Amino acid sequence: MVNDIAELGVKIGNQFFWLYKGHSLVYGGEPDEVARGVVLNTDTEPPTVMHWRPVFKLEFGECCHPINYKDFSKIGTVSPTDSEEWKPVPADILAKGGDQGEGSEDYQKENDDLTRLGRSVGK
Repeated sequence: MVNDIAELGVKIGNQFFWLYKGHSLVYGGEPDEVARGVVLNTDTEPPTVMHWRPVFKLEFGECCHPINYKDFSKIGTVSPTDSEEWKPVPADILAKGGDQGEGSEDYQKENDDLTRLGRSVGK
């Protein structure tokens, strides 16, 4: 997804997550936005309704080109050894019949197992 202030994001169900400096922004939690049912772009005067649409292929291509922190000249050629930030992508916990909540024992055990696995695989 892309919004009308050119932020790239993902839509999961009816929730939007916008990429920003290594984190996700979630808009729409302000009381006036909740009451209106839409997100307001507060960078405009007066604030306007924020819009989104799917990303088109020629806008961002088929893949992003992250930075290779070991060799900046190799943009888009990353490896799990080029930084300490890589983490294993977990399996779909719902497909396994587990509890999806982050505070649940299933989630914590899965996260701990994947962290250990990722550390052992990465060495």
